[in-house]
Amino acid sequence: MKKTTMKDIAREAGVSVATVSYILNDVQNQKIPEDTKCLVRETAKRLNYVPNLMAKSLVKGQTKMIGILVNRLPNEAYWRTVPRQQFIAELEVLLTAHGYHAILASLDANDPQLDIVLERKLDGVFLVDVKETAFYAISERFPMGVPLVVIDSLIEDNLFHKVVPDLAELLRQAYSRLALRRLPSEAERAKPVALLCEQFHNTGMNTLMQESLASLFNTAPIDVFHVMDHQLADIVSFLERQADERRDVLVVGELLGVIAARYIEHEHLAVVCVNGMESLLPPTLSTVSLRPDKAEVACQLMMQHLNNTLPEQSPKTVWISADDK
Repeated sequence: MKKTTMKDIAREAGVSVATVSYILNDVQNQKIPEDTKCLVRETAKRLNYVPNLMAKSLVKGQTKMIGILVNRLPNEAYWRTVPRQQFIAELEVLLTAHGYHAILASLDANDPQLDIVLERKLDGVFLVDVKETAFYAISERFPMGVPLVVIDSLIEDNLFHKVVPDLAELLRQAYSRLALRRLPSEAERAKPVALLCEQFHNTGMNTLMQESLASLFNTAPIDVFHVMDHQLADIVSFLERQADERRDVLVVGELLGVIAARYIEHEHLAVVCVNGMESLLPPTLSTVSLRPDKAEVACQLMMQHLNNTLPEQSPKTVWISADDK
């Protein structure tokens, strides 16, 4: 099948090739009637026009490609990979709506190799759950002017924007809901709470979790199980021990919550939902959900960087709070 060209679109729409080029390349300094723009775009869509990204990048100095770099370990379990894929899918849809192509790359969390990524000449980069040492190794490899937005990571560098869940508030609300379910007679003899959650690659996020717990349980010890490369049997053993001791259990993450719901009585379990997958959980559980716009916030930050519309006083760390619903 012959590939549709701008000349074909111009002939079909009854306009010049230059007009088609201006419209499809979104050239802003040309005054073209809105109805002509709609006609050309509709014609291009009807003729299944596929833009030449290389030519477009030469015209505008852009590749229209955004990298999503995900730090991971080999053989990660499904409760870690599936939620991440959910977030990436949401982010990709948003980038596509803005006319960008998402380039996904999985990087070894301990030894990221960037040669293939750097060959792409990306317009911007998202980094998801990145170690501090790896972050600086990565950021130094990209040329000045390529914006980096960091997701689920706290980096002590105010040059970069971070999008981070407000774990302290989420845990506080989840614990409050557990406490409300206790009978007055149980409140006095309640045992210290246990926590089941993933361990981040990013040290700053792990520190945030520890500080959040310290402020919440400043007088009582808490049994914490950080999931990184553990097997399911390890998680089950931890949960069975909490069930035997009849402890209240806080869980961060819906898929870990699904596992916990099999072993912990539901009145003793609360789940912090951070991945938009609340529907997987039994309705009898206490849950607190992260606001569902983390991908939207991250995408908006990137677009503001690329379009030079970022407010001068914009906060460098954007905290995603609990959903009010």
